[in-house]
Formats: sequence, C-alpha cells, structure tokens
Amino acid sequence: MAQPSVSESWLRIGLQNALVLAFGVAVAFGFQQLSTETARLY
Repeated sequence: MAQPSVSESWLRIGLQNALVLAFGVAVAFGFQQLSTETARLY
C-alpha cells in the first residue's frame, strides 16, 4: 500500500475495460437480436 495512486489507476483501467467489454457485449447482443428479427421478417 505504498503507492495508492498506482492501484487507483489500475482500478480505473479495469473499470474502463469492464465498461468497454459490457458495451461490446450489449452491442453484439442487440445486433444479433436485430438480425434474427430481420431474418424472421424476410
């Protein structure tokens, strides 16, 4: 615990990565749902 700034930056990086990963998963899931809806329509 000598350098709290380093762990803080790592925590921020991990949080950003988690947000980006969740956003990518949500976009992929939404695109999959959209493609299945379009395939059902046509």
